[in-house]
Amino acid sequence: MHKHFHVAALIFSLLSLLLVGVNAAYLSSNRAKVQQISNNSQQLQAVQVFTRVYQSLANDLGKAAKEKKDSEIRGLLMSNGLQLREDAAPSEPTKKR
Repeated sequence: MHKHFHVAALIFSLLSLLLVGVNAAYLSSNRAKVQQISNNSQQLQAVQVFTRVYQSLANDLGKAAKEKKDSEIRGLLMSNGLQLREDAAPSEPTKKR
C-alpha cells in the first residue's frame, strides 16, 4: 500500500507540473493579446484624430473649389471619393456612396 501511495503522489506531482506549464503558456498568450488590443486601441485613436483633420481639409478644399470654380481641386476631391453638392454651403463636400 505504501508503494501505491508513492506512485499516486508521483502521478499527481507530474500532473501539477503539467498544469503549471499550461497555465504559464496561457498567461503568456493573454499578455500578448492584451498588448495587441492596446496597440489597436492606440491606432484607432490616431485614426479618429486624423479623420477630423482630413475632414476639415476636405471642407476647406471644397470651399475653395466652389468659390474659385477650380476644376483641378474639384477633380482632386472627386478622385478621392468626394463630390461637391451644388445646393450645400461652400464648405460641405460630401462622400460618395
